[in-house]
Amino acid sequence: MKLLDRQKFNYEDYKISRTEPISFPDPDNRFDDGHYTKYAHNVPPPEAYFILPRRWNDVCTEENPNARFVFYGWNNITEFEKRQMQLLRDECASLGYPIPDNFGERDVLKFAQGDKFNIPKAAASLIAHLKWRASLPPRIEITPLILRLIHSGCFYLHGRDKFYRPCFVQDCGKIAQLARTDPDLVTAENFVHMFTFLYEYVRKVLLLPGQAENWVHIADMNHMGITALPREQMSALGFFMQSNIKYFLGKSFYVRTSWG
Repeated sequence: MKLLDRQKFNYEDYKISRTEPISFPDPDNRFDDGHYTKYAHNVPPPEAYFILPRRWNDVCTEENPNARFVFYGWNNITEFEKRQMQLLRDECASLGYPIPDNFGERDVLKFAQGDKFNIPKAAASLIAHLKWRASLPPRIEITPLILRLIHSGCFYLHGRDKFYRPCFVQDCGKIAQLARTDPDLVTAENFVHMFTFLYEYVRKVLLLPGQAENWVHIADMNHMGITALPREQMSALGFFMQSNIKYFLGKSFYVRTSWG
């Protein structure tokens, strides 16, 4: 299955590419460009462009300041939202961290709404996020440990839901097993690094802003209690997601849970 060129993509190319064999990257070669490739079976299908997402027309107003659920693709920014975004830009600039021009308007809005338009708090969150972004290389590199963690099956991407949102699966049984058998692999640093790579790939390849702009999280608890999971690593992952990834989670499901 060939790589799709965004500038030349059309429906006929898509149909042809879906019939070709999938060429998987070498699992033992972290430098294989296949780990970063955009293939036809990964990009949103043409049908996704016709989806009208749930709450697509909900917007933030002074009377209802926490209503927006869909951020991209619709020309529906309100005057209230524009004022709050400008206040956030001014606050960041006054603190010595002006928002870069390549940081999207809707991303600014996410941080403003994420802290319920508490501008000083939103500015602190956004500045921390900008510092994190500045620390990332142009392409997230896969280390041998991260490649092993991805191939362990602890976390993986599996299909899309009926709204064409990609599904992110967390296998808690495998996480607990690896924490016992390979503790050097299951560390907070490795979890965050691996998730950063997955997030960047999902954002650049699988999502469709305005239609399918967040993912579905499925946690397979494998009939275990939450205390069976490595607490430090899971807490680090949760903190990372809360701090740097706003409104990325569409739904979260927990399956095969324990009664204990």
